[in-house]
Amino acid sequence: MTYRFKKFEGKKLAFLYMIYVGVIMLIFSPIFVFSISKSDANIGATFGIILTIAMPLFYGVFTYLFSRVLFWFFNILLDKFNGFEIELEAINLKSTDKDIKGEDIFSST
Repeated sequence: MTYRFKKFEGKKLAFLYMIYVGVIMLIFSPIFVFSISKSDANIGATFGIILTIAMPLFYGVFTYLFSRVLFWFFNILLDKFNGFEIELEAINLKSTDKDIKGEDIFSST
């Protein structure tokens, strides 16, 4: 099967990418910020809390903006070159009711 991509939905893809980057930053920014803010306890803790909140927001907003520009530019290229084609092959997956050890999953024990 051959498919042709003619346009990408910039808003949806940029929003999904923004959410992805924001979640990753929420996970890793506290580790990064609190590891560099150990010099002064009061200033470091306040600075760390502010940066832990601000970094994911900052990265999320700028990720959204730059990915919107990227998808806009990519759509211009797709219009100019009439999209791009991708060939996919359909495969048949044989359904089995056995686990890795070869034992029947649905057997009653």
